[in-house]
Order: sequence, then structure tokens, then C-alpha cells
Amino acid sequence: MVQAKESGMKERNRVRGWLVMGFVVLVCGAVAAEDFYYEATMQTSGIQGMPTMTLMQKVWMSKGKMKVEMTGGPMPMKVFIRTDLRKMYMVNEMQHSYMEMPLSQMIGMAGNTAQGVQVNVQKTEETRQIGKWNCRKYVITATGPMPMKVTSWVAPGIEVDKKMMEEMQKVMGSNPAMKALAEKTKEIKGFPIEQIVEMNMGGQQMTTKMTVTKIQQGPIPASTFDLPAGYQKMQMPAMPPGGAPQGGGRK
Repeated sequence: MVQAKESGMKERNRVRGWLVMGFVVLVCGAVAAEDFYYEATMQTSGIQGMPTMTLMQKVWMSKGKMKVEMTGGPMPMKVFIRTDLRKMYMVNEMQHSYMEMPLSQMIGMAGNTAQGVQVNVQKTEETRQIGKWNCRKYVITATGPMPMKVTSWVAPGIEVDKKMMEEMQKVMGSNPAMKALAEKTKEIKGFPIEQIVEMNMGGQQMTTKMTVTKIQQGPIPASTFDLPAGYQKMQMPAMPPGGAPQGGGRK
């Protein structure tokens, strides 16, 4: 029973971590051109019940669809964001299962957390070569219930458009907090090559460093964004106002 409880706690914290990272994507104003693919290394620490991990991340984006694949940790995962279906899916590769969440629910939770947040974006004169990209440093700070600092090294020469963010903003509906955050981060021009996100979530310090190693633009097959065939649908853990999942099971 203790082992099952610990396993459930790790699963809930894992979901919580994904929701936080989804929130960071929105806050940082991540944009991508249609048919856009990149690879990155990600080091994350501070998620309760999980050790510091270095993961490999692959991201595909096309016409309002996003697929994120994480490998290298104890539990490989895939996340699908489908703005056309207004849903997010989290796939557990080890259990051959997935959980489904309406995007409005995820954004609503992030928006509740964002209420009262004051955001400041500082464009610095500091530049740095990361890989083959010449980047400019931005520092984004947020105060409020969930204090956060994002150090972002942005490559201004990468051509991007706003389709993904426009679609996400449509899903946001009338959430004023999320709209204000997205509007503020429009000041950042270009694509983030390296980001260090330092966040305090309920007294728990979480740090994530992501460094892009490859960018590729070109047609992506539509099947890339389909859920794996034969995977079992699991019930999404209930989310109280504080944002921590309560439990989950087969549906």
C-alpha cells in the first residue's frame, strides 16, 4: 500500500510538473512557425518526489498542433496539445496509457495561479553565441502567488509566426490574467535557444534549464500528432484550487 501511495504521489507530481511547464510556455510567449521542429536538452530539479534529471526533448509544431516527446528519465512521456480539438493529452509510454485534459481546464488553472501576477520583461544588451545562434539575453520576472524568473537567450534571426500562440489565446477565452501575460511577453522577438526557469510553487523551488540543439523547418506528416494506437485512456487526477492532483485511475 505504501508503494502504491508513493507511486501515485510521483504520478501526481509528474502531472503537476507538466502543467507548470505548459504554463511557462504560455508565459514566455513561445512561438513557432508552421512545420517547425526542434530538439533540446532539459535539466529539471525541484519536483517533489523526483530527483534532478537531464532529459532529451523533441518538439513538433504545425498549424496549431504540438507534440512534445521526453526521453532519458525514469518514465518517457509524450504530450500532445491539439488546439483544433481544444485538448491536451499526456501519454505514459511505460504503461501504454494516456490522460486527456481540456485545454480550457489547463489554462484555467494556470490563469488562477496567474491572478495578481506582475510581469516585467527586461531586454538586455548582453549577447552570447549558443551553438550556431547569436542570442540576446532577456530577463522575465513575475511576482505574486507563484514568483518566477526566466533568463532567456533569444535568437532574433529565426523566422517565426504567431499561429500557435494565436490559437492558444483563442482557447484562453476571456481569461484576463493569461491574456495580460501573453501581451507582455510580445516584447520578446525571436526564438528562445536557452531558457533557465526558476519558479516557486507553493514553497517548492523548481528550476528548469532548456538548451536547443537543433532546429528544422519543413513539412511534418499529420500522423505525427495522432495518439498511439491501442493505448488505454486513464482518468485525469482531480485538480483542486491549489493545482495539485488528488488521484487518478483507469476509466
